[in-house]
Amino acid sequence: MEGEYSKITVEHEPDEPDPGELRVINHAEGTGQRLPGTRFGVYDATTDEKVGEITTSENGVARRTLPEGEFYLIE
Repeated sequence: MEGEYSKITVEHEPDEPDPGELRVINHAEGTGQRLPGTRFGVYDATTDEKVGEITTSENGVARRTLPEGEFYLIE
């Protein structure tokens, strides 16, 4: 689904200063088969600035640590 995006929100409790972890599981629509090697741009929802990229591993999962804030992904 080239060019699609999803908005995500990372929140922390006041006593938890550590950043949150984004986990994306990418799978084929219909079959549910996980898709490795899919790259997503991670964007700050406030500034629309690209803050990084994540790529799904051989099991179709990508992880990235993010600071508190709102973000969106574009494949």
